[in-house]
Amino acid sequence: MVAVPSSALALAASTLFSALARADDITMCTEPSCNAAAGNCPLILYTNDSPNCEIWQRAEFDGFGFEAISSGGYAAYMNIPQPPSGCQYIVGTGGGCGAIVGRFNNAVCVRQPVTTSISLSKCCGDCDPDEKLAPANSSTRAAAPVVKRDCDTFTQTNGPYEIIGPSHKVSDTKFGPGHIDVSESVETSRTTSFSASIGDPYGIISESVGFEFTESHSQSLTYSFDLAEGQNGYVSWAPTMTCVDGTLSGCDDGAGDETGQACTPKENGNGDVVGTFSFVNSAKEVPASKRSIRFEA
Repeated sequence: MVAVPSSALALAASTLFSALARADDITMCTEPSCNAAAGNCPLILYTNDSPNCEIWQRAEFDGFGFEAISSGGYAAYMNIPQPPSGCQYIVGTGGGCGAIVGRFNNAVCVRQPVTTSISLSKCCGDCDPDEKLAPANSSTRAAAPVVKRDCDTFTQTNGPYEIIGPSHKVSDTKFGPGHIDVSESVETSRTTSFSASIGDPYGIISESVGFEFTESHSQSLTYSFDLAEGQNGYVSWAPTMTCVDGTLSGCDDGAGDETGQACTPKENGNGDVVGTFSFVNSAKEVPASKRSIRFEA
């Protein structure tokens, strides 16, 4: 596994990025703009084909200018490229391939805290939402039954803060000039990087932070977008997620404390999830960093 640093100069960073980045690489950036050309994306991480994953440890982010967070890790921004049709990028956190915290069907720049490690993989075809990932080159072995454990305390270390969640394609691909009318139903749900062995992390955390974590939310989306001459692409929508970082302790199995993240869809006064529509340009000649253009929050 190789971490590719940028020079302190933006020009050198841009040269490294253009020379080394491949179609399935995910760049890690220090700014929410995910602008590699400006020297803000010092790490280039590669993925593996699901069910295998590539694991990147927190220590590999040292010395690259990422903002430190109170939980002891870094605040980084993932520049997710546009996956091939029918594919998605999968992000996990925690030990091994960790718990899945994001599935991305479209290009997006998303905040991702790195407190222990992150794992990256790509799934194409029939992607099972309950699929279990395995570290690259790991041997096949029988999985032990998961024993649920209870913890009694959550200590918040960061947040609440907002990130952009996994995006949804909400229109067909069309060619301009023309018009796109969005009329789709999408479902969003809470996410966590805490291990599946903890019985009810959301309940414990909500008691501490003072807000609930919505298990699942379905809503209808409507939007209209005019395609100019030469535009080729589709509309996507991504929810805004409210997240906290912290540590669960006082677990009944004596296994020790566990640090992680929990997120819930942000709702407005009408009970609808707040989100962002984007036009995703599917023309091959458009650079990955400019494929997703947000036009409404």
